Parts: sequence; structure tokens; C-alpha cells
Amino acid sequence: MELESKPCSYSDEYVEQLQAELQQTRSDVEWLKSRCCHWWNIFKTDEPIPMLNWVINKTPVIIWAIDENGKILLSEGKSLVSLDLKPGEVVGESVFDVFADYPSILAAIRRVLMGEPITTEVSINGCYFEVEHTPITDSSGEVCGAVCVSLEVTRRRRAEQALSQNETYYQEVFEALPIAVVTTTPQREIIKMNQAAEALFGYKSDEVVGSLTEIFYDNKKAFMDLGQRYSETNNILKVNLPLHKSDGSSFISESVCLKSIDRNGSVSGLISIHRDITEEKKAAELAHWHEKTLQIMIDAAPVKALMLDSDFCVQFANQHFAEHIGIPLSKLVGAYTPKLVENCPLSPHRLKNVQTVLDTGVPLSFTDNENGRWYEHHLAPLELAVSQKKCVAIFLHDITERIQQEEQERERIVEELHEVVSDMLEGKFDGHTPLKDELRDKPLSPREKEVLREIASGLTTKQIASKYSVSTKTVESQRLSIMRKLRLFTVAELTKYAIRKKLVGLET
Repeated sequence: MELESKPCSYSDEYVEQLQAELQQTRSDVEWLKSRCCHWWNIFKTDEPIPMLNWVINKTPVIIWAIDENGKILLSEGKSLVSLDLKPGEVVGESVFDVFADYPSILAAIRRVLMGEPITTEVSINGCYFEVEHTPITDSSGEVCGAVCVSLEVTRRRRAEQALSQNETYYQEVFEALPIAVVTTTPQREIIKMNQAAEALFGYKSDEVVGSLTEIFYDNKKAFMDLGQRYSETNNILKVNLPLHKSDGSSFISESVCLKSIDRNGSVSGLISIHRDITEEKKAAELAHWHEKTLQIMIDAAPVKALMLDSDFCVQFANQHFAEHIGIPLSKLVGAYTPKLVENCPLSPHRLKNVQTVLDTGVPLSFTDNENGRWYEHHLAPLELAVSQKKCVAIFLHDITERIQQEEQERERIVEELHEVVSDMLEGKFDGHTPLKDELRDKPLSPREKEVLREIASGLTTKQIASKYSVSTKTVESQRLSIMRKLRLFTVAELTKYAIRKKLVGLET
């Protein structure tokens, strides 16, 4: 039985503590083994053995004793609870029946009953045990039974597995990172480079392990200057550095440097992340021209438009957007957007989409409703050459009229469909008998009554869906269910019924 892995993390110190506890428990087990033969002679008697009982009830062990036929004579120990057993619960039963589903345990029992001492590790009910099987012989040397001492090592195994999983996971993530990462000692001696770093610098990790990161710098002064800045900062250090590759070619690196702190608060190592921004620097002038061109286009565009930087500050906006938000254009540029729209219930969703475009660099489009008006948003990633900040251009189109036309067309089609269904259910088509409707005359559910009330009040399917935060398909399904139950297939008929049942008033 495999132990179910759990997403937990254990430190090396915790594992060492478990190993120390395990060693102490093993010492207790050795003492128990030395007492096995003596115990074999007394466990059938009424002789009190309080010290032995105290040990097995306080340590994570199980003591088993069986005769030559596998009949369980003794079953004691604190760790029986891990097997959902009570002390003595299986005494008198056959070990071959109790552990019938565990072939490895039965194989070990057969070997010990043949006189072979054996140590195994088994897993039962998700718990791990180290089991010492010791044969017991009579005065003639024949095997007359066995004593098995099971030491529970579940905590140790889980800690070992968690550490192994964490190490594997860290290594996989480290190698899979698309950016160059270099780890070093506090003295800046290279410990490891990931694949992206090998590709960036042109060195294999094994070639430079133990070398100073000075090999990446154009000169020693730059190396020493960064080291000084490292020592003076307690936070993350962000710098643009001129570095070079193994072939001698230079590049500009956008670097993030941070310290790795151990549990005692001491610096255990350094981590540096590098990104080649040389081409970005070369493209700065072209990007600046694009920004100017975009500014002209946005100012002249017949849509609401603005640009936000990575800090959510407005870089620029056109007059249409300024009028839409009700803030003069002169006060809008440079303003912090979340503050401007803090009273808008849609702002968290919209700002989240902006952050997504900033993070991914992928354009995004979505539609939402604000104060009864439908807007189509188009978000495009940009980058300012001067500030090197990522930005998002946002264009808003008012599509309310289009949505209303589509809704009216949908309502018309649904109305026609309901009339056809009504005719089919009434058997109005020649050659057909009325269809049996299992919903006919059934009572309306509370939600269907709410939908009927909204229909009678004049709301469209899309408006009802928006009000109750459900899809239009859900509302259409509920609407059809209402018509089938009431045998009413037009809005006029439904409205009359709602008034008659006092679901709405005449004034509505």
C-alpha cells in the first residue's frame, strides 16, 4: 500500500530530530528483543510485567507473538491505534487471516517460522513500520513460534518523502524558469546556474561552479561596486548591468539580486536573476516614435481611450474618455487609476484584466455593463521607451445599441419558437396528436416565480440574467419551463397570469 503524499515541507533540522528519536526508539526495541525469550515464557502466565507494559505503551511500537501455526498469542503496543486495532483484539486469530491482503507480511512470517530472523519494512493503512522478526525455539531447538517487534517510522518516511519531493520540485522549477538564475555563496562563488543562465552567459553550470561571478563582468570595478551595494541593502537590489558572455560579447542585463536568509537570520547565499535587455535599449528610439504616433491616433479616435502604465497611472487619455469619467483631461493624466474608479463596482474586474495584460503581454478583449450601458473593452500591451515601463492601451466602445438589437432579435426568435412548441403541444399540426408534456400543471419553483415577475415587469432575458448573475441560457430555460407548466406561450399571457396571481401590480 502506497503512502499518500501530502503537500507539506520539512526542514533538515526536523529530519535530524526525527532520526534522533528513531535511534532512541531503536535502542528501546533492542532492549525489548533481549527480553523476548524471557517474555515468551511469561506472557501466558499471570506474572506482572509493569515495566515492559510501560515501555510498549509509551513508544511507537507493536509487539506481536505467534505460535508455530501462526496463531496470534500477543498483540500489544501504542502503535496499534495506527492500524485501527486495540491491544489484544486479534489474539487467537491466525496471522495469515489478519494480514491476508499483505503478501509481503505473510512472506516474512513464513520465513521467520522456518527459523530465519528477518527485518522488513511494511506499509499498512498508510503507516510505515520497521519489523524485526525473531524466531523462538524450544529446548530441542525446534521453532515453536516467533516474536515480531514493529517500530512505527511513518513520521520519518513522510519527512523524507516531503524533502525529496520538495527538492525535486525546486530543481524542476529552477531549471524550467525562462529567465536566467544564478545561485552563489555569500562570497559570490557560483553554486549553480539554470538552463536559461547557461544559454545567456554561454557557460555550462559545471564549468563555473566555485568561480566568482566576476567572470560575468566587464571589469573588476563593476564587480566590486555591485558587491558593495549588495552588502548595504537588506532588500531586493534591482540594477541594469553591463555583463559579458563566454565568447566576450557584451550585453545589458536587467538584474534582480537578493539574499537567501536561513532560519537563524544569517545570509546563506545570494540569488541573482538576469534578463538581456540589449535589444530593448536599441529599440528605444523606435518605440518612442511609436508612442508619439499612437498618441496622435488615440487623440483622434472616435472611441474612449487611455493608456495606463504598470503602476496603474494614466499616461495619457483622449477627450472622449475624460468626458466619460467626468474628470478634466488636464487632471486625468498622471492620476492613479484605482483611486479614480474606486466607487465603480466593476473596477476590480477591469483592473485585474489590465494586470493580466501587463503580466502576459497578450492583448485582451472583454465586455461588461456599466449603469445600463454595454461597453466592449480592447486592451493592448505597450512599452514606453523612455521610462521602460510596460503599459496597456485601453479602448472602450459603447455597444449598447448593438446589444439591444441582438436581444430584440433573440426575443423574437424565442417568441416564435415558443409559439411553435405551443402548437405542437396543442396538436395543431395535421397528422399529429398532442405531445405529452411532463411539466404540464406542475407548480412553479420560487426562482421561476421570480423570473415570471421580471418578465411581467418588462425585463428582457439579458436584463434578468444580469440582475440575478446567471447566464441568458439559464433564464431562457427557466422561461420555457414556466410556459410549459402554465400552458402560456406569449409574454402577454404570462403578464396577465402574473397580474391575476398578484405577482406584479397593474401599475408595474
